[in-house]
Amino acid sequence: MKKFIKIICISLFFLIPSGCGKHASSEKKTEAAIFFRLTENPVTLDPCQVVDVTGGELCAKIFSGLVRYDENLEIVPDLAREYEIQDEGRRYLFVLRDHLQFADGTPITASDVIFSWKRVLHPKTLSPRNWVFAMIKGASAFMKGETEELPGLISPDEHTVIVELEKPFAPFLSLITMPAASVVSRTYYHMNNHDMAHKPLGSGPYCFEKWDPDIRIILKPNPFYFLQTKRPCLVYKVIPEEASALAMLSTGELDIMKLPRQQTEIWKKKFSSLCFASVEELNTYYIGFDMRKPWIDLPFRKAVASAVNIQELIESIMGGQAVPASTPVPSVLIKNITPSPAISYSNNNAREFLIQSQAKEKKLIFLAPSVKETVSISTIILDQLKRLGLDVELKVLDWSSFKEALSKGEGDIFVLSWWADYADPENFLFPTFYSANKGPAGNRVYYKNTKMDEALLELQTQTNPVNRRQILSMILNQIHHDLPWIPLWHRVSTYAISSRIKGFTPFPLYSMDKGLNIYVNDTRSDSR
Repeated sequence: MKKFIKIICISLFFLIPSGCGKHASSEKKTEAAIFFRLTENPVTLDPCQVVDVTGGELCAKIFSGLVRYDENLEIVPDLAREYEIQDEGRRYLFVLRDHLQFADGTPITASDVIFSWKRVLHPKTLSPRNWVFAMIKGASAFMKGETEELPGLISPDEHTVIVELEKPFAPFLSLITMPAASVVSRTYYHMNNHDMAHKPLGSGPYCFEKWDPDIRIILKPNPFYFLQTKRPCLVYKVIPEEASALAMLSTGELDIMKLPRQQTEIWKKKFSSLCFASVEELNTYYIGFDMRKPWIDLPFRKAVASAVNIQELIESIMGGQAVPASTPVPSVLIKNITPSPAISYSNNNAREFLIQSQAKEKKLIFLAPSVKETVSISTIILDQLKRLGLDVELKVLDWSSFKEALSKGEGDIFVLSWWADYADPENFLFPTFYSANKGPAGNRVYYKNTKMDEALLELQTQTNPVNRRQILSMILNQIHHDLPWIPLWHRVSTYAISSRIKGFTPFPLYSMDKGLNIYVNDTRSDSR
C-alpha cells in the first residue's frame, strides 16, 4: 500500500504548480496545500461583478476591504487601521494602515479606495452591486452618468477616506464588508485591460495563481498581506458530481468539503478519522402567501402555520440539518431579542382557524420553482394541507415562469428562501416587508403595513444600538401578528475536515471566510 501511494504521488507531481507543491529542486522545502471542492466554476473573480457564492468565497480571500467581519460577526478594521462614525451616522472617516501593499507589491492608497468604489458605481461598469454604495452623497447622479463628481467620497490625503451619506444608514459598515467594496489597484486595472474577472489582483491574505476552467483554481499566500502569518496554498477542485467528491474525500484527495445533508450523519459514523464542524447559515426558508387576495386572510395563514409540521420537514427533507425558525431573521443576528413563540403544529387548531377563513371553499394554487429540494418541501406541505380538506393544486414551474406567476398573482401559496448579503437583521426585513419593495424587489407576499414601513425606515437610520433593538423587537412582533410569512428554518451546513487540517472554522456567510487561521498540521508533500 505504501508503495502504491508513492506511485500515485509521483504521477500527480506535475498537477500542482511549483508555488503550491513539491518544487523541481529537492533542495527547496515542500509548501503545504489544502484541497477544497467547488461544485462549479465561478462566474467571475471580479469583486465588482460577483453575485454567486463560489465567486464570493474566492474573492473574500483574494481581496480586502476597509472593514470585515470576525468570527463573532463583529465588524473589525481590515485595510483600515481605524474608523470613526460622525454626524449621527451621516459621515464615516477611515484611516488606512501604514505600508499597505497589493499582491504585486505596489502600495495601496486612499486613491485606490476611491477608484474602486467609483468603479462599482460607474454606469459603464454595469455592476449588479452598485446599490451597495447608492446611499453615498451624489451617487444617484453619478450612476446615471449625469456627473463625474461624487461629493460624498473624498480622500484629503493618501491615508484617509471620508464617506458622506445622503442620510444615516445603520448597516453601512455591514454593506462594505461585501466583495463589491473590495479595494482594487487602479494601476493594475488599467494595465490589464480592465480584466479583473480572470486575472484578479487584490490585497487579501491570498493571491490568484491559476485558473484551469472545470478543473481547479489555485490561490497562494500573499507575501505582501499586512498580517504576516504562515499560510498554505489553497487548491479548489471543480467536482460537480457528489459521488466523486465523496470518494475523493474518503481517499484524502480533498481536505475540506461541505457534506450532502442527507448523508451527514452517515459520514459522521462511518469516518471517525475525519473532523466535523457545523454552522447555522444566514438564510431563512419560508412559506409565503399572495396577500393581495381577500381570501388569503389571517385565519387562513394561521391555519397553514398550524398544519405544517416543520420538524417533520427538517428531518425528512433537510436530513436534520436545519434549525427551526421563529422569525424571518436568523437567531444569531438577534441574540439580545426574545421573539414571540412561533405558532405550534396542531391539526385541531388548524381546523378551527380554517373554519373562520374565506379560503376554506376556494381552489388554491400552490406554486413551486423547479428546484428538487423545494419541490420535495412543497409536496409534503401540500399533503399536510390536503389533510385539512383544502382543495390545493401544486404547480411546478421553471424559475423565470415561477417569478412571473408570482407577480401576476397566479398562485396563493409558495415556498421560497431568503439569503443574506450582509449580516444585519435589516437585510432580512427591509427588502422583504417594505411595501415599496413589492414583487421582484423582495416583498414577494405583497405585504403592506404603514406602521411597519415607518419602523423599517427607522431601523435603517437609527444608529443607537439600544433604540435599534427596540425597533427590531417591535418589527418582529408585528410580523408575528400579521403572519405574511411562515418562517420554516435556517439551514445548517456541516463540513468534513481532514485531521491534518487545523484552524478551519465554517462561517454563516460565504464572504466572511478569509482563511486567516487555517493551516496544515504536517509537512508531507501535497502533490495530489
